[in-house]
Amino acid sequence: MLTCNSSDDHKDWVDLVLNTTGIREIYGAQRPSLSGADLHEIRLDRHATSALIRCDLADYPANPPRKYSQRGCNTVQIVLALSEISSLSITGWASTMSVDLAIEPGPDGFTLTCRAVPQLDITARWITLTKISAHRNALRGTG
Repeated sequence: MLTCNSSDDHKDWVDLVLNTTGIREIYGAQRPSLSGADLHEIRLDRHATSALIRCDLADYPANPPRKYSQRGCNTVQIVLALSEISSLSITGWASTMSVDLAIEPGPDGFTLTCRAVPQLDITARWITLTKISAHRNALRGTG
């Protein structure tokens, strides 16, 4: 699951990540949790010292865009780009992963962590929401 602490001492993940206008428009005042996300992919690029993380969000918007409804979508998928990585550790892997990630600001940018399978620790200068899409997940209800 992708989560970010939302107490008064911590900002919501949508406030920490760049390029979140689309997610704000799709979800409105309802901020999607990153808890219970289905992790599909982690892609590393050594030349750009970057990583892409693709996952399905557990929360579906209460009032989805018309194009999502017309296509029978029930799942929103996002891609997060972590740029200028200064440290990275991945331990474990599985064919299906419901993960808990935390995004925290720090002196060198942001740290994205996960304490399940896989265990992740990634420190990057920036985290950007690069893609939002929707699809029909047969394992979920109608959304």
